[in-house]
Amino acid sequence: MEILTEIGHEVNEKNFGRIISCVESFGTKYNPSQSDLKVANLKITRTAMRIKLNSLYAVLKPWVNAVNERVVLFVSLEKLIKRVVTVIEQCDTPEETVLDLKATTSILAGICQILNMELIPTDPTQVNDKSILRIADLQVHYNNCIANFEKLIALLSGEARYKTIDTDLTVSALTSFLSGMKEKNESVMKTYLIVESAVKERDDLFYHNHIKSGAALAVNVRRYVKNVFGGNSPQYKQIYQYKYTILS
Repeated sequence: MEILTEIGHEVNEKNFGRIISCVESFGTKYNPSQSDLKVANLKITRTAMRIKLNSLYAVLKPWVNAVNERVVLFVSLEKLIKRVVTVIEQCDTPEETVLDLKATTSILAGICQILNMELIPTDPTQVNDKSILRIADLQVHYNNCIANFEKLIALLSGEARYKTIDTDLTVSALTSFLSGMKEKNESVMKTYLIVESAVKERDDLFYHNHIKSGAALAVNVRRYVKNVFGGNSPQYKQIYQYKYTILS
């Protein structure tokens, strides 16, 4: 029989179901005294696991949309900054002001490099925990990006010599762009709080909830089967192949 080697929360939930099917097939020989290990209660836990996964996918959808919308907007910022610098250099702007403006645009360009903006899968079942944490860790850089872009606009607003025929580079247009940045960023932060809560609820049930977590139950079921049937028994070998990996 093929040994399952997949990893992931989905695989853990499916393998938990396979463990239940195994012990159920053992009939009355599987009769643990611990109530949590009884087939009926294992099935209740498995149903709760499925619900937690589906609940997470449901709240991931708006977060994924918000993240990708923010990326689409922010990815154009680097080119926009370069064009602003070109306009600054063409204007009869005092050297000190030029230095201040270029310093700010240089900071913005550096932040854009850190963000390394990429779209994430629109299917929430394909969004892994590492991606969620990576994007959450980037939040401070998105905030800094907005703060420095706002500083740049303030500097340009105070410089009467800043003139351009490009309508998207005017102070008014840049201010509108800033508003869009704030809106998209705020949307990501709000939806992330809901995702973060759903992830915690999933992890508590799957891994952290002491003796009643899926991980603990899987271990205890295997231990019981080993004690009753023996470590070399067909029953134990059957159930042992279904791994439950601690992922969080």
